[in-house]
Amino acid sequence: MISLGEDKYSALSEDEKRELDFFIWVGCGCHKNMNSVSGGNAGIMAWWDENDVTGPILLANKDNAAILKDVTSTDDLTPVEQQAFDKTSRGGVKAAGIAGAIFNHKDDKKGQQDMFKWWFQHVGLSMMFPDTSNNRYGTFCAAAAVLMQHRSKFLEFLEFVRDAKKTPGFTNMEKNLYKALQDPPTLTELAVLALYAEAISHPYMRQIRGHNINMLNLGPLHLRVEQHIQAIIESPDILISPNATFVVGSMDGKQWENPGAVEAILKQAPALPHLEDLLVRFFTDAGETWKRFTTEFTPGGVIDEATDLQKELAWMPATNDVNEGILGSLRQFMWLHPNITLHMFNAQAMYQRNNTQPFMNKYFDEDDYKFLMKMCRELDASGVEKKRQEKVVAYTIAKTKQRREKREKAAKKQADENSRLAKVTLIFDQDVIEGLKGKALQDQLDAFRLFGAPLPKFKRDVKVAADNKKGNTGSY
Repeated sequence: MISLGEDKYSALSEDEKRELDFFIWVGCGCHKNMNSVSGGNAGIMAWWDENDVTGPILLANKDNAAILKDVTSTDDLTPVEQQAFDKTSRGGVKAAGIAGAIFNHKDDKKGQQDMFKWWFQHVGLSMMFPDTSNNRYGTFCAAAAVLMQHRSKFLEFLEFVRDAKKTPGFTNMEKNLYKALQDPPTLTELAVLALYAEAISHPYMRQIRGHNINMLNLGPLHLRVEQHIQAIIESPDILISPNATFVVGSMDGKQWENPGAVEAILKQAPALPHLEDLLVRFFTDAGETWKRFTTEFTPGGVIDEATDLQKELAWMPATNDVNEGILGSLRQFMWLHPNITLHMFNAQAMYQRNNTQPFMNKYFDEDDYKFLMKMCRELDASGVEKKRQEKVVAYTIAKTKQRREKREKAAKKQADENSRLAKVTLIFDQDVIEGLKGKALQDQLDAFRLFGAPLPKFKRDVKVAADNKKGNTGSY
């Protein structure tokens, strides 16, 4: 087949070869935007340390908060405190996530969602907090916008919740959010998240979410996103000057998605430290991420050079909304009908999506219904769902066995290494230590560490040898 195929292929014209070689792949537009936000957020989280500027306050969980409560400086932490510090998050995204867990928890038995809704209606604001507890596109940026727009009301509500308890006080999460909403660095990150969504995310998603949109025709749109990101990097006043407007600030020149949030951010801007620096850094890293996730639209690439007919023949949706939607439907359906089988869900989904009932009404007679019911009984009797479940269990057992064997092998290897290191004679003479290189020096480090010496974790021989060459052994 290969040799005959190669002969046939070589005999084709260049146009015919191009048709056969034509293969296009694109990703979901919503995922592209989500990844750009992730890239931008990573940039601003790193900016504080890189510029030796005090960053957002720590938002520790209950256990880590107890460990860190008496810590006043990070210069001399105990190992336990250091571990708690390293595992503690901070910043705008963390604050938005905490707010979502309090105001709109995915488990309706947790959080303050009912009281949140009633209290805000009482003060004249009817809203549902963005669903950050579930995986939804843009919810962290949307949450940041709402928090900045109604910050004073959120602080009032948290105080109301605190004082309404039989024993007044905050939970750890409520306390974290209350502090975060009064912390200028955290508020600065929230402002940047909200402004990126207003300038890029909302305008972009407005243009890709809809029926009959061919992703292959959206190369110019993705280029426009890059150009607008670059324009804001070069002139951040487009977004943060007192006179900033959607005409220039929004990528599509249309009204802000949340005008109230932009207005609130611009009012608070003078009190937000390093807003311009963080905005530029966020857009810079988001732009770099955007380019990585839109390489399929590179000028001169397959999509760019494809003809209109080819693009039409290879039509692709701009988002994964259909797939994401059916997975959400499955989750809800299985929650309401826990005993139903997967193939029954698939049958009902196809029945609804393919508009089957009108077809049946028009063409089915009594024999067709009898045949259909017979096929259903045979399918149910075949145990197809049980067989699928058994395959899943068998696969999981096999993977678990592989992981267990891998762990046991690693544990044996480590035990053998520890046994060998236990026989290494420890050297305490610095002059002798400084003369060691390579494996001999590495063995000393590992042996000291095995016996409990608080030595840092080095990469193996290459790192140690490099440090030894630099004359750094005395610092060990």
